[in-house]
Amino acid sequence: MKRIINHVIWTVVAVIVSVSCSDWTEIEQKFPTDLTSNVNKDDYYANLRAYRNTEHEIMFGYYQGFGGASSSYAHSLMGLPDSMDIVSMWGAGFEYNEEQIADLKMAQEKKGLKCLMVFIAHSVGTQISPDFVKNASEETPALIKDRYTGEVGTYTDWQSARRAFWGMDVNDGKNNTPAMEERAIKAVELYADSLCYIINEVLHLDGFDWDFEYGYSVGDNVGDIIGDQGNITKEQAHNRTLAFAKRMREGLGDKIFIIDGVPQSLQAPEACIYFDYFAHQAYGSGGTSLTEANMDSRYKATVSAFSPYMEEEEIAKRTILLETFERSYTYEGKTYYGFGNWTLRDGTKPISTSNNVTTVNDPDYIGGSFEGMARWQPIVNGKYVPKGGIGAYLINNAYNTPGWNSFYGQLRDCIQIMNPAVK
Repeated sequence: MKRIINHVIWTVVAVIVSVSCSDWTEIEQKFPTDLTSNVNKDDYYANLRAYRNTEHEIMFGYYQGFGGASSSYAHSLMGLPDSMDIVSMWGAGFEYNEEQIADLKMAQEKKGLKCLMVFIAHSVGTQISPDFVKNASEETPALIKDRYTGEVGTYTDWQSARRAFWGMDVNDGKNNTPAMEERAIKAVELYADSLCYIINEVLHLDGFDWDFEYGYSVGDNVGDIIGDQGNITKEQAHNRTLAFAKRMREGLGDKIFIIDGVPQSLQAPEACIYFDYFAHQAYGSGGTSLTEANMDSRYKATVSAFSPYMEEEEIAKRTILLETFERSYTYEGKTYYGFGNWTLRDGTKPISTSNNVTTVNDPDYIGGSFEGMARWQPIVNGKYVPKGGIGAYLINNAYNTPGWNSFYGQLRDCIQIMNPAVK
């Protein structure tokens, strides 16, 4: 990690083609049997890759348990539904073995699957600071050379060590002077440059998913970028957030940049233009049930924050709703992830079967929140408009779920709800 923190490679990659979803969704395998043999499938994969670049509502997910090409399909990117658009590599770390590299490359090159780095990045240096910095203590002090003066300082706590290592003033947040703030902005930009280098040149991923959980005490957050912890001012949080988002956009080029969590709380709302998607962790709404009204509320808050800088239909096209596959329910031997309850704008339950079931108390009811999110559409000027898509946390939980006739059956069903194949 020490060798890469001062490097940045800006990469711009764009392939624009188009194809009808009917060209590929009809032949997607439900039960894959081999990770490497794809004989006579060149046209299939070419159409699939072309589909990625058409306008459609995407399926996105947080993928955990990445094993690699020789692993079982449950732990392989090639085992995901072919119609999956983007995955964030949850907990995959910063170094892949040969089997993981092979699986990643195959999924990217054959399927056109986009794979993103993801973690909570509220503070400069989170996740990628060297161990001697992270472990600074009285017993293991960190010796760090000041980037600007050349003086070597001794630091016995990780917070001071981390700030010094990235070029910040160790007293950041305490009556900042203009010079201290200038150093903080440079540190934020260096942090973004380092992330982009890892994404582009080390792991060869397709972008970054900024897990943005403003207002929550998570990880090693000291708030020196987004300002929800610590003592920096709102203006400082605004300037640092804007610098981070802008630098990430520059470093990623045409790769994907997502903000997930509570994007409506972004301290620099004008930075919305730098993100491809605004992904809402919508599973936090509604207690033990979720509703279209919950989704409307989140969407409207985002419109309120970003509409001075972006047209509302564009905000809608970048909006993703997220469920969590940490919870599930079972009906007649079939297991569904998400909540069993979902309420429409008019207060009724969704009609999710051919039996016209409209209440969760009906014995034939099999709907739920994930399907509800797939069906939800934003309303702009009285008309329904396309959304960005939906996704879920820990999609790998749904790999082989009881009652479904295919791997990742629930994901496949909801992809078809958003983008039905033409028969």
